[in-house]
Amino acid sequence: MRLAYGVRIRPASEWAEGETGFVATIRDFDGAATQGETIEEVTARAADLLYTLIEDIIERGMDLPAPTALEEGEILVDAPFDIAAIASVYLSMRAQRISKVELARRMGKDEKEVRRLLDPSHGTRISTVRAALEALGQRVSLDLAPA
Repeated sequence: MRLAYGVRIRPASEWAEGETGFVATIRDFDGAATQGETIEEVTARAADLLYTLIEDIIERGMDLPAPTALEEGEILVDAPFDIAAIASVYLSMRAQRISKVELARRMGKDEKEVRRLLDPSHGTRISTVRAALEALGQRVSLDLAPA
C-alpha cells in the first residue's frame, strides 16, 4: 500500500481576490487545503498537511481514507515516510481487528510500547515498525524514486 494522495494546486487568486501564491487541496480529506508562495512550497506544505491529517486520524482512532485514483489536474503527493510507516501498522491492526494488547503480545512487548509506536511524536525506530508489521503478517519493502 502506498499512502499517496491526489492534490490539486491552483493559483490562490482563484480562492480570494488579491491573494498571491498557490492553494493545494486534498480531495480525499474533504478538500483539506494549504497555501504556499511557490509550487514547490505548496507541494511541501501539502505533504506536511497529510502528516497532520493522518496523525489526527490515528490519535482519534478513525478510518483513514484510502487514496483514490488521480483526477485530471491533480498531482500525487506521498505522505511523509515516518507517518506512512506508522499508518501502515495502524491500518494493518484495524484491518485484522487486532488490539494494541494483542499486537504487544505478538511482539513480546509491553502494550505501552505499541502505544508509543502509534504516537508520531515518539520517534519510533523503523526496526520496531518492521517488527510490528511482521507480527501482523505484513512484509515491508522500500521503494526509492527520484525526488
